[in-house]
Amino acid sequence: MISKNGNPRVRFSAEDGWACRNRDIMNCSDQELLRRKPSDKEISLHHSSNHINDFLRAVRTGKDPACPVEEGHRTNTSCVLHHLSMKLGERNIKWDPLVEKVAGDPEVESSILMPMRKPYTLRGNPDNASGVKI
Repeated sequence: MISKNGNPRVRFSAEDGWACRNRDIMNCSDQELLRRKPSDKEISLHHSSNHINDFLRAVRTGKDPACPVEEGHRTNTSCVLHHLSMKLGERNIKWDPLVEKVAGDPEVESSILMPMRKPYTLRGNPDNASGVKI
């Protein structure tokens, strides 16, 4: 993920290419990926131009919204890491989604701790009131 103050965007890099998104523009290393339509056997994203209406539709119908809970969690994680990158001087952050931890940067890992407000604790453990990892 790359974050620059004044030009907010998220860039995901992998061994075989990259994808970059800001508020208005999607770009990637293979432009054909932006033009092609997924086949019926491929996973494609649900389009929603109004997330509030989409959520209300999901409540009424019992179907998943455009952003199911797990996807919402992953999206929020990206936003938190992006904000943290800007706070730490536009630092590159490597995130391991399998274990949900920052890879190889103890300062970033410790910055993710957030204090919990009393009387709340994590799973009823008062010893964990000092912080919870997001």
